[in-house]
Amino acid sequence: MPVKRIAFGIVVLLQISILTPLSANPVKPGTPCSKIGATKTYNGKKFTCIKKGKKKYWSKGVPVNQSTPTITPAPTPIQSPSPASTPTPTPTPTPEKFSISDQIEICKIPDRSSFDPGVNDAYSFGGFTTRKPPVSAIGRHTWYLIPVDFADLRGEANWRSEIEKQIKFTNEFYSTISYGKLKIEWKIYDNWITLPGNSK
Repeated sequence: MPVKRIAFGIVVLLQISILTPLSANPVKPGTPCSKIGATKTYNGKKFTCIKKGKKKYWSKGVPVNQSTPTITPAPTPIQSPSPASTPTPTPTPTPEKFSISDQIEICKIPDRSSFDPGVNDAYSFGGFTTRKPPVSAIGRHTWYLIPVDFADLRGEANWRSEIEKQIKFTNEFYSTISYGKLKIEWKIYDNWITLPGNSK
């Protein structure tokens, strides 16, 4: 009886010693397996014991999805707005008092123009003059036009149409140079007045 128990114990130990290295061997697709549906994971693949015909062997294996750790993004820092800088007001410089070194009359150019009212058809002043022009630069003035001729130099019959052109030109001229401040009204005698004597 003791001999049988010893023999049985040796057989069990032999079976365990044989199965242990087999289970530790790496799984290869197509190698025999013992139980249909059994699974083993090796080198990142899961192998299943399948049956084809009368044979049982390990499948080709499928990759095992390894859980990838979720990376939590770091929060983006929000910059606080910088307070707006208040500009420093620039002090207004105190204006200097302006003083005239000499009298203004010294700088005035004296008038050397010749002016003879009633002789020249036009007049002009050069420099700063103390004489007053015969016509004011502003206001409303009345001018009279009387046509005269002589026995040896008769006036033209259609003189009125030509005079109207000259009157229009004169009015526009004085209105322009006075910026519209000078107006002229004309009083025209309709007939020629023959003066005694000749034109020469």
